Amino acid sequence: MQASAAARNDAHIGSGASSCYSGNMSWRIKSEIFIQALVRRVYAAQAAAYIVRRGDSDAGNVMIRINQLDGCSGVLTMFTDMSGERCWRVAHALATLDREVDDFLTREISRDPDVWVVEIEDKQGRHFLEERIDGKWDKIIISE
Repeated sequence: MQASAAARNDAHIGSGASSCYSGNMSWRIKSEIFIQALVRRVYAAQAAAYIVRRGDSDAGNVMIRINQLDGCSGVLTMFTDMSGERCWRVAHALATLDREVDDFLTREISRDPDVWVVEIEDKQGRHFLEERIDGKWDKIIISE
C-alpha cells in the first residue's frame, strides 16, 4: 500500500539533503521585532536605548548609533551577507565626532525613508549585538 503524496512530503520535511528546509537557512525576523529585542537587551544591561527614527516595520534597514556621552559616537549598519546571515558593518568608528555622525544619519535618512535609527547610550561603548561586525569598531588609542 502506497502512502499519499502529502504523507510522504510531511515525513521528509527538514530531513535529508533533498529537503528545501535543510542547510544553512536563517529565518528573517521583522525589523521592528529585532529592535524591540535589542532595546530590551540594552536595558537589561543597565544602559539606555532609544528608537530615534522608526522605519518600515517589516524590512526597514537598521542603523545603530552608540553614543558614549563624551562628544563621540559610532554607527553600525545592518546588512545580509552572501550566506543570508545578518551582519553589521562599521559605518563610523566609536571615536567619531557627534556632528559627523549626525550629518551621516541625516544623509542616510534622506536616501532611505524606511531606515530605523536606534541610539544606545553607553559610556563603555557596548553595542549589545550578537552578530558578526565587519570593520574596526574600538576607539583608537594614541600614545603620547
